[in-house]
Amino acid sequence: MTKFLFAVSLTALLPLPLQSWEIIKDGQPQAAIVLPDKPLPVESYAAEELRYILKKATGAELAVVAPSSIPDGMRSILLGRAAGLDLEGLPFCGFRIVSTADSLALAGRDGTGAVERLQTAAGTLYAVYEWAERELQVRWLWPSESGEVIPQRPSVSAGNYDVRREPALEFASVRRFDWRWNRRLLRADQSRNIRFAGCSSQGHAFIDWYKRYGAEHPEYFEMDSQGRRLNDRYASMCVSSPALHQQIVDNWRDSGYTQLAVNAKENDAYGRCQCENCQAWDGEDLRWPTVYYSSYRNVGERYAKFYQAVWEKAAQINPQVKVGGYAYMNYVYAPRHTKLNKNILVGFVDDLPFPRTKAYQDLVDAEIKAWGESGASLYLRPNYYLSSYAMPELFYNQYAHEFKLAYQNGMLGLDIDGPNNSWGTIGLNLYVMGRLVVDPERPVAELVEEYCAAFGTAASTMQQYFSYWEKYAMDNAEQFNHIHETKSERKWFIYGFNYTAVSHLLFPENVFAPALAILDEAASLAQDDPIAAERVRFIRQGCEHAQLCSQTSAIFADPDKDNIVRQKAIEQVKEFRKTLLPQVADVEFFTGKGRLESHAWKLIDVDLTQAIALPEFWQVRAETAEAGRAKGYFKPDFNDQEWASLSTWGFLEDQGLVEYRTAWYRTEVTIPAERAGQRVILRLGAIDESGWFWVNGQEAGVLIYDAIINPNSWKEPQEYDVTNLVKFGEKNQISVLVENTVGKGGLWRPSYLRFEKAGTGEIIQVTFPAREGYAELLTGEDGIQTLKMIGRPDRGDANDWQTSIVPLPQIQAPGGKTYRLKADICAENLGDGEFWVVIRHVGSTGLTMTYDGILVKQDMDWTSLEKDVKVRNEAATIQLFAVGLRMPEGAAAMVKNVSIEEMH
Repeated sequence: MTKFLFAVSLTALLPLPLQSWEIIKDGQPQAAIVLPDKPLPVESYAAEELRYILKKATGAELAVVAPSSIPDGMRSILLGRAAGLDLEGLPFCGFRIVSTADSLALAGRDGTGAVERLQTAAGTLYAVYEWAERELQVRWLWPSESGEVIPQRPSVSAGNYDVRREPALEFASVRRFDWRWNRRLLRADQSRNIRFAGCSSQGHAFIDWYKRYGAEHPEYFEMDSQGRRLNDRYASMCVSSPALHQQIVDNWRDSGYTQLAVNAKENDAYGRCQCENCQAWDGEDLRWPTVYYSSYRNVGERYAKFYQAVWEKAAQINPQVKVGGYAYMNYVYAPRHTKLNKNILVGFVDDLPFPRTKAYQDLVDAEIKAWGESGASLYLRPNYYLSSYAMPELFYNQYAHEFKLAYQNGMLGLDIDGPNNSWGTIGLNLYVMGRLVVDPERPVAELVEEYCAAFGTAASTMQQYFSYWEKYAMDNAEQFNHIHETKSERKWFIYGFNYTAVSHLLFPENVFAPALAILDEAASLAQDDPIAAERVRFIRQGCEHAQLCSQTSAIFADPDKDNIVRQKAIEQVKEFRKTLLPQVADVEFFTGKGRLESHAWKLIDVDLTQAIALPEFWQVRAETAEAGRAKGYFKPDFNDQEWASLSTWGFLEDQGLVEYRTAWYRTEVTIPAERAGQRVILRLGAIDESGWFWVNGQEAGVLIYDAIINPNSWKEPQEYDVTNLVKFGEKNQISVLVENTVGKGGLWRPSYLRFEKAGTGEIIQVTFPAREGYAELLTGEDGIQTLKMIGRPDRGDANDWQTSIVPLPQIQAPGGKTYRLKADICAENLGDGEFWVVIRHVGSTGLTMTYDGILVKQDMDWTSLEKDVKVRNEAATIQLFAVGLRMPEGAAAMVKNVSIEEMH
């Protein structure tokens, strides 16, 4: 294993003692920065960073000169090749720091490329950072100016140094850190990373093979239990196939770059091949917990044999060749019977999230040790930093434990996917992760202490704050994992993609008050130190934002909270986010540019007072469509008691049903007799990907997935009018046949029977008036009048709420009654704006009680919309409102054919 190499001060070995001298004295430069005549990009940037650090520390600006232009009377800070140091034996990014009576030399092994490319070695730059950390106590907390710790002083000493240092790892980088932060925090280095030849991707190796070889060589791809070969984008490979091994090696050889590595990293898929040869390669079937791991058998031994077989073929061409693979999904497990060699490089991808229970941590530890014992070379390639959403989910000690254990077991490098760059909440996780790359043997307590020292007189209080959140996470690790595995939509943490919906369970409201009280104390202690106070404010914003997100998720999880309450909660979050300091919360990332959050924070489109939730668990069997129809699976009297009981709130694959193309679902529901006379709508939460539906043995509808016409139908609710098929006051049997051809599938979101009241027939037609300045009334050739409302941000705050109002004096005593509101609406260029057609509930004093109705938040062509609105019991009157909310310049919304009808 590569270890740090230090050379301590050579004072005892030199004829004269080293004497430190001042680079800057009382704010005046005493030295110049010296670069080679033709500096490399890395050397030039090292000079920029050194100059920036010294100026920020002292206010003094040092000159940057060539060796022939050193000003008289000035000492020298010699960078890179200008230092003339012997760097023999140092790897790329290694460096030396040497001080003499009249110079300070900072030089390392550098590449010739652009410094922005992490493949360019930057030893000289890292010598600058090392010296600045030692001599000036410079630290990089988070990537904004408030996170730069460069203590101010009038004078700076060169110090006494003779240091030689090699990187602890062969390669390390964080994918979503920008290049500058990669350089500053963890001294990132990709110059010695593994590069692959003969493949279209440096990651998963076979992503395009289904196109290249699917027709001609089906034997390269996985076989299912029916003996069929699958070859799509997410198919896994038949890894025992000698023909596959030969094709991989042929592609590598034919590339002409046989000095590079061979890529054998499986596609982003489970190892699923069920051919006899692949199964013969398998070892024991010990599996990690969670549906992510337990759904598929352990094929770790199989993949180890695969990597070894590919290496043996490639080694006949280049005996020193390296082969890259992953330890991922159901092949995360190290081989217990197959011995590998150091030229097989394995990226360890453990997806048991932090915080971990002791049992889970023990499982991960065992695999890291087993990989170390396998003979392969290991590097960490985790996904867990993608998660945590907006929450202060701190786990730096647990991560450090894993990192150090991997380092002790021969870890070569680190490749972090993500991370979630929410420095105001999980910044300490990221800081510890980066600093351990620089020095894997540093105690975590020291790293936490140096981080908190940046908060000045509030340092110990801030350490208490971070400890509070880490202790909370560790004390509740069992509960965290239970929530991910039972409450999350996919029944595992899935890299935080579904975190929003359960954030209020993981971080409930009551846990924030103690943390905020600690921050109150910290703010008080730091009030006389503007820099420390700003850093406390930075962290506080992260905490307050987390609290607000948790509150909002709790509101959306409460079926009794109406759309008005939900809409206000979203607006609160949006407004708060406008005040966030840069880098506090990585909103665009952890919300998936709004997509992930909007999936969890949905306005209610099912009125639960007018619906029956269908059971979560249905009887399920994998069977062909033809056989199921022949056996009468859709008939009410069919006996399904021997079928499996599976959740309809998640995919079949996540529940252990992995070998199927079609699957049948059955359930029963009793419809109350008092619903007779109402329309009954079967609302199926989401069908991935096609489906056929029966109610009481009669066909109710069909959904055929079409990627061109409606590529999103697999994740959208489907509704069918089953009024004429149901029996009121009796049990009703519902059957669903699902067909899935790729990825995960099934009936996978909550389903309902929805009821619509019959109308009285007394329909009031409404035309909205146009208010001057932002609306006009258009009359079409058919004589129908249309209200057109436009965005007018130039009107300032008045654009936040532009209205057109229709009083309804003919409706008497509306309280407690239900009205069906209908409208045809078209919206263009809404952006973040909205357009409402709603009923205003007005109390006896004339004050607004609430609004409810049709809310449009995205562009749409002319669409007929309707909403049944139950008026609050206390309402004395109602009015119709057309409302434009914060519509941007160029936005337009039109509405016509508006009607309101009282329902029985």
